[in-house]
Amino acid sequence: MVFNKTEEQEREYLQQVVSLLNKSISSADASVKERVKTLNEQKQYLWDNRDIDPHEITQVRGNILNVFAIGEEVKVSSKSYQVY
Repeated sequence: MVFNKTEEQEREYLQQVVSLLNKSISSADASVKERVKTLNEQKQYLWDNRDIDPHEITQVRGNILNVFAIGEEVKVSSKSYQVY
């Protein structure tokens, strides 16, 4: 199945697809960086507030695990979009 009639049209279409994929990768990269920042802030909070009650410690640790899991999912899914 041919979408474009000429090679030049096909190359333009390919460039559009590559551009879209690169934007998706960039967005995923920014998302992972934001999650790393959030993880570091929460870990620092735990370290700075070692005297907080066990319930709050458990809650913050749960948040850390959730943020980490989401970041890993974004990282794995972004690898499938990479264009070489």
